[in-house]
Amino acid sequence: MDEFLEVFLSVIAFIAMVAFVVFLGFKIFVPVKTTMKISGFAWERNVEIEKSKICEESGWNVPNGAKVTGSEERVYEYEKKVSGYEYESEEVEYEDGSYQVEYHRVPIYEEVPIYRRYYYYDIKRWFHERDVYTSGNDKDAYWGEFLLSSDERVGQKSESYKITGITKDENTKTMNIDYDVWKDLNMYDTVKIKIYSFGNVTLYQ
Repeated sequence: MDEFLEVFLSVIAFIAMVAFVVFLGFKIFVPVKTTMKISGFAWERNVEIEKSKICEESGWNVPNGAKVTGSEERVYEYEKKVSGYEYESEEVEYEDGSYQVEYHRVPIYEEVPIYRRYYYYDIKRWFHERDVYTSGNDKDAYWGEFLLSSDERVGQKSESYKITGITKDENTKTMNIDYDVWKDLNMYDTVKIKIYSFGNVTLYQ
């Protein structure tokens, strides 16, 4: 009877543990759906400006657009080649207890250098020079104005858009959303949101 009770309690404990894991997973991965009334907007935009510089570099190959300034023969790698043979002896014991010395021919390797031409060259590279940053807490998002010199160009552009609002539980939430959605929203609009256990908030239809 005691053995049956012990097995029964073990099964109950296992079921309880599985139920707890399922519950925990549900709480972590299944978001809470609610609504939020928009109370604010924010945006950021940035344009990276890069400046060119002539750099002295070297390598086994010449990149496109580079100007070769010199070259030389260098060891590129080493290749193993057989330069001869030697004999190694091995004492072999047979089943009848007798011994015999056997000789094996073993190759001797040497490393032979392989040469290739190594180049020195000048090449134009682009480096970060400055940022043209704009931001606001409104709906009037715009890109900053700038002038480029002859040795400058536009690099990466980045942008982010946020809305802030009050949920029906009176909690304040802020989230990043795509511009195509952000531009069509207005102050005091009510949107549907999902709140995840790690704090992430997303919109849903």
